[in-house]
Amino acid sequence: MLEDVRLFTPAHALVQRPVSAGLVVVGRGARGEPGPVARALLREAVCPVAVVPS
Repeated sequence: MLEDVRLFTPAHALVQRPVSAGLVVVGRGARGEPGPVARALLREAVCPVAVVPS
């Protein structure tokens, strides 16, 4: 068994992880706007990103 522990922000971890998914779905921030994780994914993800109401 291998353990791989890394310390990243949630946004960095999601963007850097190889994604074989066809779509990443994230919730909006508390004010109804995309939060930092959603904004990072919208900018840098290699697959489509859907931002939905929380």
